Amino acid sequence: MVQNPQEGELPRSPEVARQARSQLGRESRVRLSVPVPPLVQAALAHQGKSPTAELNRVIGELFRKLTPQRGPNDKGPYAGEVLYFERLRDAPIETLTLAERMFVHVVQAHQLLLDLRDVEGPDAVRGDVEQLTQDLAEWVDAAQEIVRAERGPDHSNFDWEATS
Repeated sequence: MVQNPQEGELPRSPEVARQARSQLGRESRVRLSVPVPPLVQAALAHQGKSPTAELNRVIGELFRKLTPQRGPNDKGPYAGEVLYFERLRDAPIETLTLAERMFVHVVQAHQLLLDLRDVEGPDAVRGDVEQLTQDLAEWVDAAQEIVRAERGPDHSNFDWEATS
């Protein structure tokens, strides 16, 4: 059963997954013409970057981020989703949506607090760090739910079917 793409639903049928798998081996070439404003071109030239190379880099990273990948050890859609969230942390910031950026920043802040737990200091401050770490862990869960809602409930299953 194929859903209306305007509703944001991803198809679930095995036939669609089979078609997606068959398309994975083939590349399509698309020629893209993007006008680069003089101000942007000057800023890139000042940084020693080419507009063409920069667009190719960002678009390439975006496609890499969006390409379905099988989860670790063929463990199913949940493992694929875990891999997706790990890949978000390494993706260039230009390729992330607002929800994904929020998730990445909250995870980074949580990791910094986890690192502070090993630092010597007064017990009162260590207790505050522990409490903040627990509170931020709830924020990480909430940010992850927002990203899941943005992607759609069936996205990890689609990734798994497309690569299995």
